[in-house]
Amino acid sequence: MATGLGEAASIIAVIQISERILSLCWKYYSGVRNAEGDVKRLCDKVTALSSILKALQALADDPRATRLPTLDVRQIEQCLSELEELRGRLDPGKVRRLGRRFKWPFTKEDVDKKVAILEQHQATFNFALTVDQTALSLDVHENLNAARADIKVGTEDQSLAKLSCADGAAFDSYRSQHEPQCLPDTRVDLLRQIMEWSANPHDKCIFWLSGMAGTGKSTIARTIARRLNSQQRLGASFFFSRGEGDLANATKFFCTLASQLASMSSILKSNICQAIAKRCDIGQKSLRDQWEQLIYQPLAALKSNELQSSDLILVIDALDECGNQNDIRAILQLLAEAKTLSFIRLRIFVTSRPETPIQLGFKDLPGNVHRDFVLHSISQPIVGHDIYTFLKDEMGKINKEHLPADWPGKQNIELLVQQAHGLFIYAATVCRFIRDPDWDPERRLCLVLNDSAVAKGDTTSQSPTVELDEMYTKVLNHSVIGNCSEQNKLEFIRRFKQIVGPIVILFDSLSTAALDKLLDMPNWKTDSKILLRLHSLLDVPEYQDSPIRLLHPSFRDFLLDKKRCKDSRFWVDKEEMHKDLAERCLGLLSKSLRRNICNLHTPGTLACELERKTVEQHLPAPIQYACRYWVDHLQLGKDGLCNDNGPVHMFLRKHFLHWLEALSLIGETSKGVLIITALQSILTKLNKETDLLAMVNDARRFILNNRSIIEKAPLQTYSSALVFSPKKSIIRTRFSTQIPAWIKSLPIVEEGWNPSLQTLEGHLSLVLSVAFSPDGKRLASGSSDYTVMIWDAETGAMQSSLKGHSDSVRSVAFSPDGKRLASGSHDHTVMLWDAETGAVQSTLRGHSDSVLSVAFSPDGKRLASGSHDHTVMLWDAETGAVQSTLKGHSNLVQSVAFSPDGKRLASGSHDHTVMLWDAETGAVQKTGAVQSTLKGHSGSVLSVAFSPDGKRLASGSYDHTVILWDAETGAVQSTLKSRSDAKSCIQNSLYMLDETGQWVTWKGHNALFLPIDRRPTSHTIQDSILAIGHRSGPPTVLKIDPNVDPLQL
Repeated sequence: MATGLGEAASIIAVIQISERILSLCWKYYSGVRNAEGDVKRLCDKVTALSSILKALQALADDPRATRLPTLDVRQIEQCLSELEELRGRLDPGKVRRLGRRFKWPFTKEDVDKKVAILEQHQATFNFALTVDQTALSLDVHENLNAARADIKVGTEDQSLAKLSCADGAAFDSYRSQHEPQCLPDTRVDLLRQIMEWSANPHDKCIFWLSGMAGTGKSTIARTIARRLNSQQRLGASFFFSRGEGDLANATKFFCTLASQLASMSSILKSNICQAIAKRCDIGQKSLRDQWEQLIYQPLAALKSNELQSSDLILVIDALDECGNQNDIRAILQLLAEAKTLSFIRLRIFVTSRPETPIQLGFKDLPGNVHRDFVLHSISQPIVGHDIYTFLKDEMGKINKEHLPADWPGKQNIELLVQQAHGLFIYAATVCRFIRDPDWDPERRLCLVLNDSAVAKGDTTSQSPTVELDEMYTKVLNHSVIGNCSEQNKLEFIRRFKQIVGPIVILFDSLSTAALDKLLDMPNWKTDSKILLRLHSLLDVPEYQDSPIRLLHPSFRDFLLDKKRCKDSRFWVDKEEMHKDLAERCLGLLSKSLRRNICNLHTPGTLACELERKTVEQHLPAPIQYACRYWVDHLQLGKDGLCNDNGPVHMFLRKHFLHWLEALSLIGETSKGVLIITALQSILTKLNKETDLLAMVNDARRFILNNRSIIEKAPLQTYSSALVFSPKKSIIRTRFSTQIPAWIKSLPIVEEGWNPSLQTLEGHLSLVLSVAFSPDGKRLASGSSDYTVMIWDAETGAMQSSLKGHSDSVRSVAFSPDGKRLASGSHDHTVMLWDAETGAVQSTLRGHSDSVLSVAFSPDGKRLASGSHDHTVMLWDAETGAVQSTLKGHSNLVQSVAFSPDGKRLASGSHDHTVMLWDAETGAVQKTGAVQSTLKGHSGSVLSVAFSPDGKRLASGSYDHTVILWDAETGAVQSTLKSRSDAKSCIQNSLYMLDETGQWVTWKGHNALFLPIDRRPTSHTIQDSILAIGHRSGPPTVLKIDPNVDPLQL
């Protein structure tokens, strides 16, 4: 061996002990938990050190080398001593065991120190290796210059190594290697704008891309960084990440950027290293010192030809996740100075959430320095397209061995896009959720689409909300309380709940000014600091009269779900908040409402005559909100406001009529019906007979009976509505002083409310047919005025007027799903309408005379119509095509009905017969005893209906009888005789109408007399609601208690 025996022996000893340490470390790696990172760091440094020493040993064995001139044996021995101490602490025989597991003997600080020491030895040996290898060149003189150059490189590398850099900060770091980039054909416009900005020498030096959490900022930043890097124009990149050690603060920010910039050219590297040599502790200096000495001055010293490109771009992602607010503002101020560089154009691309420190930082900059782009302002179709592309690509990576080739299908992806609400983070989370190899992807897709996991309260890692929840918690901790003292934290959290709590509970967005008035917060300017801290979660406008909005509804879900909002300080108690808002609404209304609030000149002034600005002037947004939603908040809040003489009772006693007037002015009278009905439901559930409940019951009758006139003329609330209410009406009695003085003699009215709930006004002529929707929420009416009207069955408001027939409408029927409506007319046609929009779907032509009856099959696919032309026609309800024409009756067909299974059709005719048909073939059905035609009536059959089980058939006739038939055999089971004429078989109800139309009968007995102006021309019953069409024009709705025997006096 050419070198000294002491040096060689020491090198061999170091190599051997290094291998022993590596063997011990890997045992710890597999045998302990929560120390894998520290173990790996230590292994990496020992491995690197061993590799250099092996190279030195090979050099020492070279016969041309007499010794290692740059290597001192004392350095080797010092390293050997350090390794011996390290091996001693790692020896499992000397460390304490926990059961069968090792206990890692080092703290994180211990590992930091060991790694730093090993790095020093590594640098020393590496330098020696570089120099001594150079010395072995063929020509000693020629190699001297090369050695000097290598020594310089080694020295510069050592200098750069002194910079404390943040691992994983660069866009192409090991940590980020699996992070996504923008897919082809996504973010096309935005990426083009950014790249054009980076290449335009006259554009501003900072491009700020802001957007709420989850909108894809980091993905865009990585894509831009990679593109710039491929063009050799990327100077450096730093991706902040809250909660990720060095990536969560600015301590190593400029040092990391400088280290990356050094690779751009040897001259820039030398300039940076010179700065390090002058100030070896530069990494511990202020941000300004680091910026100036490590970045600005080295760049300023460059000449235009000393870089391959005179354009350098820094990519800074998620600046808002830098932990110190002052540091954020300082960084922005310093980066803005790049504009003053002469030969080098340094540009900075910054992404962040729109948090307060960022906004304030940019606000402090000159206007010509930065350019802004708000990511969540991109139109939804563009974002939806990009998310769709992302989802399609990610789903394509899922193992589809047992799935269809086109799984999950276009429709499912579109549903996921809708649920994402523009959030790429949601889409990414869903993809990770579905892609889990331990679960069936199809089942997981169903869970996401059906939200079943959330419905079950599952907020474990299987739920796609977990990552969002963790993010929201981080944002709230950072934005609301930040670095506040404990006392200030409590105050800010109180304010947070006071401000943000209502925002997430509100049923409609309100501006800051409106919130101020609703919440009665005189110190709004102070409390608005909370909103400024939450720009990443709330869309807080610049002006106080613009509404505050949540940027994503999942934030509301998160705050209101105690299981999801695991930091209970931020959890919003929904019930308590609703109760508080109900009280605040009542308080605001009590202070603000009065009679004739808009100062109308006459009691007959119509609401439609008022300008919108007049109403908004006297009833601003917070008052309108309170009018609409005080009961909604009451319904969802905790108990305590609905006692006699409590807040609700006192409000109604003083301001009920004022509130109705206000509802009329803002066009919400019909909603007032729903509001009072909801309040009635709340009080009924308390199961107490209270004065408040009695008043609310009466108030509901009052508004139902007078809805139409109150809706048209607000001030008629105090005149017509009161004057024509019953004498014993609680509302009339309570507000009798409000009756206008000019009415000297009040008209004679009933003592109490009669069974008529309300009269629906709108038709111009006779109402010939009425029908409830399957859910009972809507009512359709057909009239001699050629129109069909659809009404809200609860409020009485007309939803739509369907015009298309050219003659009287004799029959109306809803489809089983309530989505379509059929109408038969004297114009010989059947029309199919979209019951939601009122649009005509098709006009069915085929009858040669009036269509008197229509009925849908139970599956909604077929439609039957009975006509004056003696026929029944079966139609395809989807296409409008005629399926068959059923001939057999010798007179007009008054009524048709399908059996519950849809296989049979019954028709009643003026030929006194009922016929049963095979609804699938159209043939007259052959039955047992009576075959095809059921004979038994001596007068016209006006109505037919199957029992719910389909085993019986009822028919009502002008002969004053109802016959019950065995629907299977056609045999008569019973004949119900009465002096009443069963004009309609009303869906198994005990209530019917007699032949004169004067009485509502119960089991054939007269129970209720109808005044002449209420005599029916048609009627229908849905549960306990009776709808009557009569010659006076509009239909009347009666509510009957089916559990009370009207004959028991």
